[in-house]
Amino acid sequence: MPMQITPCVLCYGPFPRLHLRVLTSLAEAVEKDEGSVVRSVRIGLSRTTPATEQRILPSIVQRLLRARVAVSVFRFFWFGDTAYKYPAMRTMLYASRQGVIQDVALWMDDDSFLQPQDNWFSKTADWLGGREFGCAGTLYKFSPTLQQRKFIRKQQWCSPDVEFVENRVFVQGGFQLLRMQAVTSIGWPWYNLRHCGGDSLLGEALAHAKLPVLAYTDGYTTNADLSGESNSSKRRGYSELPLGAVENDMYALNDKQHAPHYDMVYHESVFDKYTVGFSAESLRWVPPEGV
Repeated sequence: MPMQITPCVLCYGPFPRLHLRVLTSLAEAVEKDEGSVVRSVRIGLSRTTPATEQRILPSIVQRLLRARVAVSVFRFFWFGDTAYKYPAMRTMLYASRQGVIQDVALWMDDDSFLQPQDNWFSKTADWLGGREFGCAGTLYKFSPTLQQRKFIRKQQWCSPDVEFVENRVFVQGGFQLLRMQAVTSIGWPWYNLRHCGGDSLLGEALAHAKLPVLAYTDGYTTNADLSGESNSSKRRGYSELPLGAVENDMYALNDKQHAPHYDMVYHESVFDKYTVGFSAESLRWVPPEGV
């Protein structure tokens, strides 16, 4: 049985042109794939606008349904001033009504997109299928500071026999092929991850678990502005120092009790072969009071 890949795309903010690009590229890649690699897609909406929710998303969902792919749409409601990436990511990977993803999750930030080509998912699944890995994508390097090393040594996933190295390899967080068995074994994304530095810490954690990260750059562009140039996208929304970079970080412990309070609720709608009469109205929600 071929390896299954479940795409997960998180759309953030008033940036419908980015959302149109990434979601259209995903729908086209699914339509042009002759295999049965993609059976479901998960789309997250975080502080998006009606342009994305009412004009772009309905046609994308319809295209995916016609391709016999189930779709989960997550709407994240934030009561505070910030919208975080990793609580949304954790929800989309693990909390779906469709269940936990079994093989590989393809995580895409909204400034990434797939390049036009046939059978990208099948080719990628074939390439990954014969390899041991924890995460694959575009490789970067990370050298933890002294404070971050102290933080890492306190984590449950830290292995005392693994030495810190300069230029630890990790996969850039905007486009990641995640082996779910691997990331589940280390509990990632952790409860104490908020918004920044998760990709580099994932590389460190996978090294401690002795799980390889692989370079895979075929057929996609990541961290791109509207011109489509890779690594040209400017940071949007909230920013912070990476987890563990500050001494006595109040979120140093990774459990629900000590996790930050996000003031977030979400709503998930599932559309699949049993869906009858899908329309744009199916994607309308009333936000909770106070949002």
